[in-house]
Amino acid sequence: MLISSIVVALSLVAHDPPMLRCSVGELRNNPEGYFWPLSNIRSFVGDADLIVRAKAIGMGPAQPLQMFGRPDASVRFDVLEMLRGDRSITQLFVPGDSTALDDFNGTAVPYRMVRHGGQRGSCFATAYKIGAEYLLLLRATDGVFNPYWAPLAPLNEQVTGRDDPWVSWVRHQLR
Repeated sequence: MLISSIVVALSLVAHDPPMLRCSVGELRNNPEGYFWPLSNIRSFVGDADLIVRAKAIGMGPAQPLQMFGRPDASVRFDVLEMLRGDRSITQLFVPGDSTALDDFNGTAVPYRMVRHGGQRGSCFATAYKIGAEYLLLLRATDGVFNPYWAPLAPLNEQVTGRDDPWVSWVRHQLR
């Protein structure tokens, strides 16, 4: 009786409540494991309308994309490097919120899963550390560029700068 109570208690602690988990059928059915196949990652790079290395510099004005927590919040980014897209764009406003925490992807490059902040709840990482750099793979939705077009995909990863391995990998895919 005591052992079965301990097992039940441990199983309750070991699992997130169902409402906090994010699950994508294509990933569940991947025989390689629960991450995007490499062909999808290459397609995400190919399908992005705009790819930039940018620095989060503060909060921005309200955005019309109402998908997450604070639907009217946005983060202001200065574009540091344009990998694909209109080179005249020097600043972006991405729907999201700020955080005081770093959120680097802990997996090997090429990333096949979103950073930790996107692996719960909405399936998207929507928090950005002000002062940190990100590689953003953006698509236009309702006139707003955003990285929220493929759940659990590495579309807005925090990076360490110009020579970050993820930036280099994406840059190589664009050649």
